[in-house]
Amino acid sequence: MVTAVAVLALALSAAPSPAELDALGRDIEAKYSQGVDGLGPLVDSVALADRTLQGMELPKGFRTGFDQSFKTVGQKLGESILVGVKAGARLSFRKAVTLDGKPAVQLRLLTPDGGFNVLELLVESGAQGGLKVVDVFDLMAGELKSQEIRRLALAALADANQGLVDKLMGKEQLFVKHLKEIQAMSAAARERRFQDVVTQFEALPRPVQEQRSLLRMYATAASEVDERKYERALGKYLQLYPTDAASNVLAIDYYFMRKRWAEVEKAIGVVEARVGKDDGWFEVLRAGAANAQGKKDEARKHYLEAIAREKALKDPYFPLIQLALDGKDWAEAAKWLEAVERDAHVELQDVSAVPEYAGFAASKEGKAYVKKWRAAHAKSAK
Repeated sequence: MVTAVAVLALALSAAPSPAELDALGRDIEAKYSQGVDGLGPLVDSVALADRTLQGMELPKGFRTGFDQSFKTVGQKLGESILVGVKAGARLSFRKAVTLDGKPAVQLRLLTPDGGFNVLELLVESGAQGGLKVVDVFDLMAGELKSQEIRRLALAALADANQGLVDKLMGKEQLFVKHLKEIQAMSAAARERRFQDVVTQFEALPRPVQEQRSLLRMYATAASEVDERKYERALGKYLQLYPTDAASNVLAIDYYFMRKRWAEVEKAIGVVEARVGKDDGWFEVLRAGAANAQGKKDEARKHYLEAIAREKALKDPYFPLIQLALDGKDWAEAAKWLEAVERDAHVELQDVSAVPEYAGFAASKEGKAYVKKWRAAHAKSAK
C-alpha cells in the first residue's frame, strides 16, 4: 500500500518536466528584460554547497561557516548577469537540455561587442514546491560553478587542517600544494597584471599548468603580452581539450583575426556541437567569416539559415536588409524590414527619414512599405 506521505515524497523528488523547464526559462528571460534579477532568487545555496563539498572530509564546524559564506552566491551570480544586460547584453532562454544526465535550462548571453556565452542551469524540484537551481555550467569557463567554488573550498580547507588535505588525491592535492602561487596568479589576473600571470604560470609544474582553468587564465593573459606565447598557450589548450567548447570559443576569435578560415569553421563546429545546432548565432558567426573573405552569397546563405533556426534573433536581418539595399532589390528590402519587426520584435523608425534608405523609399516597393508601416504604427499608437 502506498501512503499519502510516500506519494508526496515521490512528487517532490520527481524531475522537472520539459514544460516546467520551458516556463522557468521564459520567466528568467522575461525578468532580465524587465531589469530584474531572474536567476539569483532561484539558486539553492545549500544544494550548491552540497555539490561543491561532495566527497570532502570536513573538520568540525567547517560546513556551518561555509554555508554562511554561500548565502550570497546566487545573488552575486544573478546580479552579474543583470549588470551585463543593463550594459546592453541580450539574455535569452534557448531550450530545456540535460546536463550530466539531469534536467537543465539553457540560456544564451550576447554582448554588444559580439561576444557570447552560454549558461546551463541544473534544476531540481524544491522541497516546498516550485523549482530550484542547484548548479550552473558556464560555457566560457568550461566548468560548473560548483567546480570553481570547490577550489576556493580547498583553499579554506588547507588553512583549517593540513592533515585533511593530505587525503586528497591527484589534481586536487597538487592544486593545494601550489595554492599560494595559484592565488597570486589569480590576483594578478583580477588586477590585469598580465605579465605577472604569464610569469607565475610558467613557474608552475607541468601537471598544474595542464589544469583547464589555469591554462585558460594563462592563454587570456598571454594574448595581452606576447603573441607567440598566446599561440603556444592556445595550441596547448586545444591539444589537451580538443572537444572542449571553452577552448574553442577562444579559438574562434583567434583564428578569425588571423584569417585562418578552415580553423574558424572547425572551432565554430566544436562549440555548436556542445550548444546545439538549433542556435542561429553560429550561422551569424559563419556569415561574418564569409563576409570577411568577400563571399557575399555565402554570407547570405548563412544569414538565411540563422533565421531558419531562430526567427527571433535580430542579428541576421540587418545584413540581409543591407545586401538588398546594395543590390537595389527593393522587394527583398521590404520583406526583411517587415520580418525584423514581426519576428525579431525590433521597433524600427520610419525609414523614409533615413538617408541610407532614400533609394528604397523612392521606389514603388519602398513607398508601399512605408505606407503600410505608418498605418500599422498609427494603430499601435492609439
